[in-house]
Amino acid sequence: MKILMISDYPERPSFHQIKNLREVLQSKLQQKIDLAVFSPKSFIYNEQKIVKYYVVQTLNELESIIDRGLYSLYVVSLEKTNSEKLFFSKEENLLRMISKNPAKTPILIFAAQSVLSHIKEINEHQKLELYIFPRRGVSKISKEFKQQILKML
Repeated sequence: MKILMISDYPERPSFHQIKNLREVLQSKLQQKIDLAVFSPKSFIYNEQKIVKYYVVQTLNELESIIDRGLYSLYVVSLEKTNSEKLFFSKEENLLRMISKNPAKTPILIFAAQSVLSHIKEINEHQKLELYIFPRRGVSKISKEFKQQILKML
């Protein structure tokens, strides 16, 4: 199973939760898990800086990664501001990018409740396989979110 994790703010202490989850998944699957990270200054893919962080260029790079990857599962944990930029951008957005993939790929999203409500509305037209989990505070992942991911493997 090929997995793409998308997260943000690698410089924050809570980012260790994303790194730990990635390690658990890699260990369980015995394969590399791709990780796309949004830093305030750049977009990083598998620990390599790709472009300076500008929404349009970053979305273009992310689309290229999604197009090349044909992922079996997307795991998304973003702060509200970055969620809004990636899910609600007028030029292109994460859900539209993923929906171009012909496979029904599950997407697990951990984000602010207000973002999740809007994503539900958007998905009524796209019919993606979404699993959504409310994010409270600065937590990168919750126990329920992690259990759902492990259950899907």
